[in-house]
Amino acid sequence: MIMMIMFNLLVLGLIVGAVTFTTSTTSIFGWFRELVSKIHPKIEELIHCPWCSGFWLSLLMVGTADLPWIHVFKVPLLNLLCTTFAVLAIAGPLHYVLLRAYKPVAEAMSMRHREKIMALREQKKQES
Repeated sequence: MIMMIMFNLLVLGLIVGAVTFTTSTTSIFGWFRELVSKIHPKIEELIHCPWCSGFWLSLLMVGTADLPWIHVFKVPLLNLLCTTFAVLAIAGPLHYVLLRAYKPVAEAMSMRHREKIMALREQKKQES
């Protein structure tokens, strides 16, 4: 039973880490972050922070998954929170690794963006 709980925590942590990194950091979801950011400043903060969005996704996944939780307390809500934070603790180091791995890609995208802006400025100068 303990091995099953640990395996479930690991799988959920990897899922949460991958999903929240993808939605909060990568360019493919840039349009989504811009759209959601307009709703409210707190939601903007949430969508740009993999740890923040990871907590809520972990809570949703742990609360709705048909999987055994960590049973430390007699109060089910505390067990839910403990399991949620355990999943988040697994997702955290994954965020770190993914952010480090994605850094060169983000820098290259930033460089391309700056070059594109400079080319547009140069084109406007020539048209003037």
